[in-house]
Amino acid sequence: MNEDCGYFEVDVEGRFSKLRYEETNCANFISDIIRSEFDQCDLSILNCGTLRSNDVIEKGHFSLHELNNLLPMSDKVV
Repeated sequence: MNEDCGYFEVDVEGRFSKLRYEETNCANFISDIIRSEFDQCDLSILNCGTLRSNDVIEKGHFSLHELNNLLPMSDKVV
């Protein structure tokens, strides 16, 4: 689970106090991934309750463990 799956050049805001009330780079990141994975998709709307880490992910290498903390449930994309 400590396998690297990416790298962030900035801290990623994943605290509930921010996610639930304002736009964050964490929610934008996940929405952009969803948009890029579906060819016909022009828009991605993400329920902030999907993001569960309640933590700031520090810049640098991003592990599979951190991804699992951020997205612990396998929600469907429709």
